[in-house]
Amino acid sequence: MKKRNLAFTVELLGLFILLVLVITVITQVLVMSRSHSLQARQLTEAVILAESTAEVSSTEKDMLQLSEKIGAMENVVSTGYVSDGAQTSEGEIWAGAVFKPGDNGKCRYIIQISRKSTPSGAGEYAEDAISIYRADDVLDSAAQSGDKTLGDAEAEDLAGLLSQSGSAQGDGAITEDGSTAGISLPEPVYTLTAGKYFGEDK
Repeated sequence: MKKRNLAFTVELLGLFILLVLVITVITQVLVMSRSHSLQARQLTEAVILAESTAEVSSTEKDMLQLSEKIGAMENVVSTGYVSDGAQTSEGEIWAGAVFKPGDNGKCRYIIQISRKSTPSGAGEYAEDAISIYRADDVLDSAAQSGDKTLGDAEAEDLAGLLSQSGSAQGDGAITEDGSTAGISLPEPVYTLTAGKYFGEDK
């Protein structure tokens, strides 16, 4: 009788362990699936943001005016412009954006537009590198690097602060090692390069 009870207990324990393992595996699969789904959604949103930004940037040669146009986009909540010396056709624009208007009003992405222009014929060829970052990733990088100004900032204020730090450096917000304001920027969710020829001003 005791052997039967012992065998039953061992079988029950084995089934319990098996059940726990199955539940653990299923939970991990669901968590990974949700994580991949979130990453896919963020990539899709970043691509759409980059493409809509590229459409706007292709309409304006002057970076200061382009900054105003970017700021007027319905999903942009803040902007900052970094001039590249006397050249208004070069420089950087930072923008804080939601994916869609009314998206809880929370800045979820940081858009960086870095423009370089070269003379071409009677006009200029402008090349824009458009990078989309998750605002939380930028804040985390700032906090890890010990930058109190950016690390303690609200996401909505990042665009302005990043552009101000670039102005303080005097050579644009991004240095050669990919850092800004003393922080290393995280990997962008998506990067798009777009070129546009602007004819001679009349």
